[in-house]
Amino acid sequence: MNAHIHHCWQRYCLPLGANLNLDADGYLPDPECPFGRHYNPELRSLETLRPVPLLILLGEPGAGKSTLMHDEADALAAAGQTVHLLRLNEYSSTDLVPAMLDSQSVLDGRQGTQRLYLFLDGLDECLLIIPNAARLLLRALRELPRDRLSLRLSCRTAEWPSGLEDELDALWPRVAAQNEGQADHRHQAAANEARGVAGTYELVPLCRRNVEDAARDYRIDPAAFLQQVHDLEIATFASLPNTLRMLLKIQMQNHRLPTTKQEIFREGCRLLADELSRSRLQASFRGRLSTDQRLAIAGRVAAMLLLGSKQSVWLGQALEVAADDLSPTEILGENERAGRLLFRVDDQALKEVLNTALFTARGHQRLGFGHQSWAEYLAADYLAERVADSERLLALLHGGDDQRIPSRLSELTAWLASLSPTLFDILAETEPALLLRGDLGALDAQRKARLLDQLLQAFQRNEVNLWDRETRPHFRKLAHAGLGERLQPWLTSRSLPEDVRAAALQIAFACKADELAELAADLALDEDEAPRIRYAAAKLAAERGDAKVLARLRSLAIGPSATNQELRSLLLTRLWPDHIDTRELFDGFSRDGDWQCLGPYRYSPGKLVDRFDPTDLVVALDWLQASARSAFDSDDDDLANALIDRAWLCLDDPAICQAFAPVAWACLKRYDKLFTRRSGTADGAHPFAADSAKRRRLALAILPLVNEPAEQVMPLVYAENPLLLPEDLPWLLDQYEASADGQQRTRLAACIRAVFSPNADNEWTNRLFEAACRDAPRVLSPLADAVADSIEPIWSGTEAERDARTEHARQLEVKQRIAQCRRRLDPPPAERVQNALDDHARGDTRIWMLLWQGLSLLDDARGYRLSPATPILKMPGWQRANAVQREMILGSAQSWVTAISLSELEIGLPDGQFSYSHIATHLALALLGHERPGWLGSATEERWSVWLPAILSYPFERSAPARSILLRMASEQFPEQVLAAIGTQLDQELAAEHRHFASLDDLQSVWSPPAAALVHACLQRLTDPQRRMAFLQVLLSRQDVAAVRLALSEFTAAVDAGEAGSGRSLELAQMLMEQAPSQSWPLLWAKSEQDPAYGDALWSKLAYRRGWLAALQESQLGDLYLWLEERFPAAADPPRPSMQVYSPTNRDEVAGLRDGCVGQLSAAATVQSVAVLQRLCDRFPGQNWLVESLLSARSALRDRNWCPIRPSMLLQFLERTDARLVRNGAELSDAVLASLARLQKLLG
Repeated sequence: MNAHIHHCWQRYCLPLGANLNLDADGYLPDPECPFGRHYNPELRSLETLRPVPLLILLGEPGAGKSTLMHDEADALAAAGQTVHLLRLNEYSSTDLVPAMLDSQSVLDGRQGTQRLYLFLDGLDECLLIIPNAARLLLRALRELPRDRLSLRLSCRTAEWPSGLEDELDALWPRVAAQNEGQADHRHQAAANEARGVAGTYELVPLCRRNVEDAARDYRIDPAAFLQQVHDLEIATFASLPNTLRMLLKIQMQNHRLPTTKQEIFREGCRLLADELSRSRLQASFRGRLSTDQRLAIAGRVAAMLLLGSKQSVWLGQALEVAADDLSPTEILGENERAGRLLFRVDDQALKEVLNTALFTARGHQRLGFGHQSWAEYLAADYLAERVADSERLLALLHGGDDQRIPSRLSELTAWLASLSPTLFDILAETEPALLLRGDLGALDAQRKARLLDQLLQAFQRNEVNLWDRETRPHFRKLAHAGLGERLQPWLTSRSLPEDVRAAALQIAFACKADELAELAADLALDEDEAPRIRYAAAKLAAERGDAKVLARLRSLAIGPSATNQELRSLLLTRLWPDHIDTRELFDGFSRDGDWQCLGPYRYSPGKLVDRFDPTDLVVALDWLQASARSAFDSDDDDLANALIDRAWLCLDDPAICQAFAPVAWACLKRYDKLFTRRSGTADGAHPFAADSAKRRRLALAILPLVNEPAEQVMPLVYAENPLLLPEDLPWLLDQYEASADGQQRTRLAACIRAVFSPNADNEWTNRLFEAACRDAPRVLSPLADAVADSIEPIWSGTEAERDARTEHARQLEVKQRIAQCRRRLDPPPAERVQNALDDHARGDTRIWMLLWQGLSLLDDARGYRLSPATPILKMPGWQRANAVQREMILGSAQSWVTAISLSELEIGLPDGQFSYSHIATHLALALLGHERPGWLGSATEERWSVWLPAILSYPFERSAPARSILLRMASEQFPEQVLAAIGTQLDQELAAEHRHFASLDDLQSVWSPPAAALVHACLQRLTDPQRRMAFLQVLLSRQDVAAVRLALSEFTAAVDAGEAGSGRSLELAQMLMEQAPSQSWPLLWAKSEQDPAYGDALWSKLAYRRGWLAALQESQLGDLYLWLEERFPAAADPPRPSMQVYSPTNRDEVAGLRDGCVGQLSAAATVQSVAVLQRLCDRFPGQNWLVESLLSARSALRDRNWCPIRPSMLLQFLERTDARLVRNGAELSDAVLASLARLQKLLG
């Protein structure tokens, strides 16, 4: 029944060669989620690619190409489009072309005016039957009206004929795509791509939502299925349609997936290596290799890629193979085996394997494994079958003097250990953390217990890091019978390091060790234990303990003895509602801040609120009201938003409505938003607009809280999302007439007055006035008072008449202004631009003055708002222009700058004024500098003599890249004139005693020895220290040796001046370390050591910008860390709450500088940096983060020193049991010693 299930998936494809980003598990980040599309912005669906005339869809076998093509064809046909779909494998060479040209849908498309969508599915299968199918298709396509033809062609990636895309692309005319009506960003992107006619895309894996939908189609619980997939680390199979179906069928038959990852990978890779196309099987195109042979060759390729440090298999010309590509000739050879069968790997066999679903495109003419984990498993299986000796396997994995496994081979090694028990036993002694990544499902309890002990012992010796993100997720694999008994000594012994005990608790938590819950509660309640141990123990006890254990933990969350904030934060929500009630829960929130105390609900408080019953919700609303939250808190507080949303949902409950009213009123009084954007309905409507009954119920509950109706009802009407709307007037009047409470009537009358408009419906207005007249005889008539201004007469000739006429005139004027503002330009901006271009075509060389202003207009512009700082390339008119129009715009700019004279520029107008001709000229030059640099570069000196003043005196965007480009172009032609002009401008700035010298930026654009000499000359003339700094900064940024000497001497003089020069010395020190750190370090370090107080000020100053750390040597970084740790110890760093915003102080910055030294050492990953980090770890034992940095540096150094194995060397090693690898001096030494040992044995 399930064999023919059609899953309604939304599939996506990616331009061939583009980078694909998957999530941590291996699924496609859902493009429909708020942030999913940002992971892969180039993703497209076939629907959004409809504007592309020629679409080539590639993918590995079984990826779902044919299904997607058929679904898209059906969707287009249902939308009324003319569609013709051919399964190419169903035709021979004689009937293929007639099937394309003679079908009724194609004939209709040729004769009509509608676009024809032609789907050609399975070119790879067609090529097996018709070798010249590509030629036949090209011939047939030439007979179709290609201006109205959209072709969709699918093929396996490995069999896509090279060069066919270019031939197809040449058939289509180049037409600008017109899709102004498509607002969706993907549609617009596809429309832009359509300008290039052809688009080659590859189908990408499934996203998590697709897997959930498929599980539902098979009547399998999606959450349980995905959890099994996650635990087995097999998302790479779940993300492909065919292997996903395999997993779902196994789940249906056995009600669960296999317990070991090996079984899944074995079956999954066999399925991927097998032929997946039914049509190929029916046509007897199975290939000549068995599945075992294909897997053997795939394993051979995988081993060569991983051990040879290669990225992909190159399919192009042999002379063009890159260093990180594996050439097919390196793969070919004799003596390959599958079981007992020996066979030869030739070109045909390799092509057959590369055409399986195991491989996918890696860019042009390159193929690689569909996922790295497949390559790692296949390589491990291949090597384990061919190398029985564990020591020889280790020889393949080791590299360099460090006999540890490089991190790049860690997954391969983990697979090998899973397949080779003897290798596992060896690595358990040396690489226990690495083994955690492997498949531990098949291990017995004894081996797991041994691995657990080795892991904790290695952690205690600082040989492994158990806190990194790659290791902690694997702790759960250590679960086995007797785990609690094995861990108990590690948990209770206070002689062990705190980190080791905390790691043991983390392992117990991950393995769900229920038997340790009592012991964990004891540790959590023990006040003599370290806070970190108490927290981890409380977490374990709360998660795995029974009701008795949880009851013991109550004192840590509530009551006078609950003094530890971290424990309260952890336990409050875990103990509710069975061991603490809702009021106690929110009392705890008030004590510590709700965000910190939400525990597992920290990032999803709505899930906690959903568990509240009405009584709980009333308590929560009372707490929310009493907490007196600010506008910022309410807007940024997910708990408050969740409570408000839930209260609105349950507003029919009178108690909840009564409790919610003060919360809502407090928010409305501040004119704040009561609901966030996430609170809207499915169609985007605000909750107030979506449910008028609730809105009015809430208004009635709020009104008794209004003390001064005349003034305080305004927030109900004028908030951004008002509670009372004009449509409520009849309802308000009904409430007024029905109320006997005088105060309530006063509030309702105030609401009516605030909402009422003189322009209201006449029938309603008459009803209101009639009600007011009926109410007027009363002693107290708030309604009559409210409408009195609207119904009382205005006597002619009085002040009231003049005021009314003045107000009426003012209102008319406002209406006229509004109407003017709403009136769009006529003609519209696009037409204005085209008119200007037409004028230029007719010979008007001065039209640029109007053209650039038209280019600045938005499509809906209502007037000109010129922005001289906006370059033409960013103006709306340029963005919407097609290729022809852009060429005409460039021509107009070129004509303008050719004709403009220096006098017309009107440079140097008084009072900072500027001329439009000056702006027009600079914008034109900037545009041409980007689009036609060759033309500008060939301009005459006479032209540049006009342009150069326009560039240098332009007052806007002086640091814009366009200015630098233009100055460099001018300097390449006329360097002396440009330098003289900048020098003149610099003299003017010096004479005006400026503090900022814009001309220095211009000098740096045309930097040369004469420019440096000019800066030095200016520096000699200056005596003001602050002005000198600007010139020194420029010279130091250019690594000017003389400037470095001068700055160092001035620094020394400032330091010697004592207190008077301290400020200047620190500024000079900062400039020196940023621009010349290597030359400056010895002097600054010596000053710090001589005067520690000055050193405090110096490094505090330098802590804000720390880029200079990268220039220090390893020993210097170590010395600086030791000095800073002594003067600014980590133990005295200001405590900062995690995941909360705070304003960093100078002390925070110094701590960042101190820790940055270690980060720099770890990133350097050199022998020297490792030695320095080891020295720091020895100096400061127990600092786990230092150990992490040391281990990270060692791992990176190990990777750097690892020597790849050439494919030929690998094959020789596998074929000869006596072969040894010699890649470096250490391996050569081992080989010589082994040979001497054998010789000595032979000699007796």
